[in-house]
Amino acid sequence: IAIGITEILTQTVVSFGYLISCIASSVQMALAFGPTLLIPLMLFGGLFLNNGTIPVKIMFRYFFLALKQALFV
Repeated sequence: IAIGITEILTQTVVSFGYLISCIASSVQMALAFGPTLLIPLMLFGGLFLNNGTIPVKIMFRYFFLALKQALFV
């Protein structure tokens, strides 16, 4: 089970890296986009917030985050 969870987390990180490399045209732009996109994913993925503090209006996004699925399996 631990190997499966590690594989899910690895695939999530690799896909995020591909997303950033497709958006950015230079290394400097990628370094600017990376944290900008990663912080909301970590925030709504449950790393910084409790599940009960997320507003109901954006709760549906919470269930589709791959990072949440990988971290809390």
